[in-house]
Amino acid sequence: MGIERFHFHNGPGYYYNTLQPIKLDGTGLSDDVPGRGDRPHINALYNGLLVVNEAIGNSGRSYVAEISGPNDKLTSYGIWEDGVLRRMVVINTQVYTPSTQGGRPGFDISLINWQGSRTATVKRLYTPYTTSKTGL
Repeated sequence: MGIERFHFHNGPGYYYNTLQPIKLDGTGLSDDVPGRGDRPHINALYNGLLVVNEAIGNSGRSYVAEISGPNDKLTSYGIWEDGVLRRMVVINTQVYTPSTQGGRPGFDISLINWQGSRTATVKRLYTPYTTSKTGL
């Protein structure tokens, strides 16, 4: 697409920021994490951008498309290079909070056309809960 630069809106104290670059003493805009207070820190969007950056890669030839599946709680994206599926990102959108009954929900993922002789690397971005602000 020819995108060379991307800018994000950023302002002190907003959770959608990539990072909180300054301390916010006395502003009421704390991230409310015990023991962390208002110190500078990264936010969840930063981690998401790391996933996107790694998934797209650096070949300059990647093409991203959603992969449909039977589970509406999973969202999957394939990343193709030169017509070959090179990477996938699978996102579990099932909400999990400390009050979720029955424990953390899980899913089995089957890659039906996976060729047994091929190897794969799996990486996982883990958060304790959907609402977590630390512990990623």
